Amino acid sequence: MLYRFIPSERTAFDKKGRTLKACIATETPVARKAPANQKLVPAGEEILEVLDQSPENADLSLLNPGAFLDEHNTESQLGTATKATVDSDRVSRSLLRFDSHQLATTRFAQMKSGTRPFISTGYVWTRLLSRSQAPDGKTVCRFAWKALEVSSVAIPADRNAAVGRSHITEQHSMQTTENETENRDSIAEIRALAGALKRDWPNERDTIDNLHRQAVVEGWSTAAFKRAVWDLPHFKPAPTVPTMQGLGASARDCREYSLLRGIQSCIRRNQAVPDGLEGEFHRALEAQNLGIEPQGFLCPLDANIRLPNRMQRDMQATVFATGGAFVPSQLVMPVIEILRNFLILNKVGVRVMAGLVGNILLPRQEAAATAYAVPEIGPLSDSGQILGQLAMAPHRVGATQTYSKQFVMQSTPDAEAFLRDDLFKVIALQHDRLGINGQGAGSEPLGVMNTPGINSILFGGTATYQQIVNMATAIRTMNVREPLAYISTPTSRGRLQTVPELLLGATILGGAQNALWKPSIDPTESRVNGWPAYDTNQIPNNQMLCGAFEHLVQGIWGGLDVVVDIFTKAKQAETVITINTWIDWAVRHAQAFTVSADSAAQ
Repeated sequence: MLYRFIPSERTAFDKKGRTLKACIATETPVARKAPANQKLVPAGEEILEVLDQSPENADLSLLNPGAFLDEHNTESQLGTATKATVDSDRVSRSLLRFDSHQLATTRFAQMKSGTRPFISTGYVWTRLLSRSQAPDGKTVCRFAWKALEVSSVAIPADRNAAVGRSHITEQHSMQTTENETENRDSIAEIRALAGALKRDWPNERDTIDNLHRQAVVEGWSTAAFKRAVWDLPHFKPAPTVPTMQGLGASARDCREYSLLRGIQSCIRRNQAVPDGLEGEFHRALEAQNLGIEPQGFLCPLDANIRLPNRMQRDMQATVFATGGAFVPSQLVMPVIEILRNFLILNKVGVRVMAGLVGNILLPRQEAAATAYAVPEIGPLSDSGQILGQLAMAPHRVGATQTYSKQFVMQSTPDAEAFLRDDLFKVIALQHDRLGINGQGAGSEPLGVMNTPGINSILFGGTATYQQIVNMATAIRTMNVREPLAYISTPTSRGRLQTVPELLLGATILGGAQNALWKPSIDPTESRVNGWPAYDTNQIPNNQMLCGAFEHLVQGIWGGLDVVVDIFTKAKQAETVITINTWIDWAVRHAQAFTVSADSAAQ
């Protein structure tokens, strides 16, 4: 069975008759891979599928009347599909009549309000009518088809498709094979994971149930189910603002951008700005008048610095610590990196403002007007809002490193990875640390933990469940409604994983699932008080920070200013590479954060 997803039209609802006139199929091409359980198109071929909308090729007999289901579940019928027709505008439609039971009533209300807009039609191909080529070279297949059922669904299967367009392919096999056994094992694991997720996020039960059903129908692996869960908006923090794409760059240019090639071009040409693609990006950034006078060339902050899984070709350096480690002609493992602190702010969904020019003032309302209850003809007192400003100014954060000229000249991808690890990571870690614990003095921006007015709590000993809850309550009490997250250190995490969350009389409920710090299916994330929790050594003194991190803003001026100096140490045939960035951090509302005054690892 194949499915198509189409948004319902709220204007087509008949409230009294509890019916919906729904579009169930159009001739709009849909990209899909041909399923294995049919003989019309080679299995696995990527095609553009067109369902012919003519009465002789669109078989709607099973919908006159037919099944109107919930989530394609034959044991959960919402009502009846009737009066299915192919109309003169070459669109198939059916009248959906809702039953009077509770689920049908709920679905009718959800679809009418627009909170559950998708209609999904299940169908099969009956004949291949024609094959042709689209202008872009793709194969277009026009099919005669037969509708089997209509369903109300929460989400389309392909969340990357445009709204209302998606598909899934269900393949049936009655043979018992090793693959089928593996599928059964995956289904059992996915069922267990879905159960754990629903316990942790009871408000997301419907979404998780829908994803679970989709995984079973499509035969997902356990890993695919996990990836889909973390791609859901509730679990995935807001992405940072892309600067490279903001320049209008093509996807190919973004993939092919190479910092190392830019540096090599500067060395070979004895110039500050590289030739080629890297030079074009520099000029595009410079044309934005970012208020920064670069000493070298500008590199977008989100430039794609490739790290290969397999490193090849000689580095030809003579000193082990500065390049000799790469001497083997074929390195089958990546470089063994130094152990670094865990970058955390990019995980919790901070806001990013890129491409800033000059000092920034963000208007902010400090106080509201006042409403009064007065007698019928009594006078109202004057009142007014109080406005303020949140200032942001660039702070320079950079790093410099000396390499042998011979090392940099080696045109190898492993050298690119080495440059990235040496400079980009230390700069990123410094950005992260300053956002958390910047002092606001000595050229450092002010980090969230040192922002005046944030909430504070004193553990005064071993942390308790009530104290952990109080951290979030202090934020919610101030009318902050955005999602929260907890951050502390690995030491605090280890301690809180041994502290029970609940007491039942004199019996302590122990174990990982009843600890203050709970495990999660994502190894980089845990749960505290039902919210995501992370551990990193970026947090000082084993303190704990709880907050709605959408209220933490990072400002970025310009891109990466990459300076290639081949003169200062020319006698040693060494090149000094310096990278500078300009950033600031600001807290929109200090009330959106709570920090512990002492250690969470007591």
